[in-house]
Amino acid sequence: MSDKPRLLLIEPWYCYPPLAGTPLRYYHMARWLAADFQVTLVAPPSTEPLARVDYLPSYEELGIEVVLAGRDRRLAHRLRRKLKYTAKSLGWRLVPANTQVEALSHDDLHQAIKRAVAGRRFDFTVLSTTFLANIVGWLPREQRGVTVLNTQNVESELWHQWWRETPPGRLREERRCDWKALVRYERRWLPRQDGIVSCSPVDDAWVAANIPDVPRAMVPNGIECSLYEPHPEGLEADTALFIGNLPSAANEQGVHWFCREILPAIVREAPQFRLLVAGKNPPPSVLKLAGPNVEIIGFVERTQDVLRRACVEVVPLIQGSGTRLKILEAFAAGKAVVSTTKGCEGLAVEHGRDILIADDPARFAAEVVRVLRDAALRRRLGMAARGLVERDYDWRIVMDGFRQFLLGLRSLAASG
Repeated sequence: MSDKPRLLLIEPWYCYPPLAGTPLRYYHMARWLAADFQVTLVAPPSTEPLARVDYLPSYEELGIEVVLAGRDRRLAHRLRRKLKYTAKSLGWRLVPANTQVEALSHDDLHQAIKRAVAGRRFDFTVLSTTFLANIVGWLPREQRGVTVLNTQNVESELWHQWWRETPPGRLREERRCDWKALVRYERRWLPRQDGIVSCSPVDDAWVAANIPDVPRAMVPNGIECSLYEPHPEGLEADTALFIGNLPSAANEQGVHWFCREILPAIVREAPQFRLLVAGKNPPPSVLKLAGPNVEIIGFVERTQDVLRRACVEVVPLIQGSGTRLKILEAFAAGKAVVSTTKGCEGLAVEHGRDILIADDPARFAAEVVRVLRDAALRRRLGMAARGLVERDYDWRIVMDGFRQFLLGLRSLAASG
């Protein structure tokens, strides 16, 4: 019988294989929590093919107990879901709900949580997204123990950005309603957590200002440095890489901004320049950008492979929040990175030391050309970036801070 503390980890997806940004954060957090806690994971089944990734062990191989929130198709459960949905629909007419909360915090997940905690008590519960914060409202304290909300972003701030940047019309009004509903949701459920974890200094400051009575910690995104071999020189000359979840509004907007405002200036100085765009499910608007200077790669299983091709990674983001795993991956691979201020927000980087930062399109283009032409600069930036992630962003280091925060909260609860 293990003497490790019991930890209930509730995630919005079964994040294996972890092949993209947010699932990678969820997976590695679970992986390192399992080193110090008896972890029971509750999550809906994966929407990705459940093929084993040869360089990462599955949850089960890590000793994590998995309870999947599959759809129960028995008649009694179907009737219960229908009744709950009807009741919620009536409530939404009076007080509209946020669509993402309703999509992620659903009855099938709640029933799986009840199965996982039946007859057991946990020392800790970690809720892996703001959209699951309402679970503290019905899961008894004596079963869930100390409850920590692990936020990816300050969601209301992010949705506010989306609303303000959406052109007038029906979609803009829908996003306004979603934002308002999320503000109400956060005001209700965030103060009821025992602790809140954010992943950037900007979000941590928001928590401090808006929820001052709840203990908080900043646990940034991390990277498994051992999986990346530094390769400052690209295999293909005059080549830059953009990688990300392409259906994301921030990534889609960033690619378009680069191709429209920055690419022409680069091509004037470096006619053979090529931008590689990698990421799953590229929308039609991104596919249309393909041409002599733009290659749409689409999904890649190992980002390490496509990083080797490029001389530089570009992060031309002008909206969004949190910290960019794409930058940490490039740093771990020893790549020079050119980014906007928004793109590298939340990371302890410095212009000219381990990254180049530019917000003006002409300046951004000039920095890309400078890196392409100066091999010594590429190597210097790449090695400084690799040193930064080894020192501050390796998952082993990042998760030690999370573990200390959890144990500190338990001591605080016991003394109180």
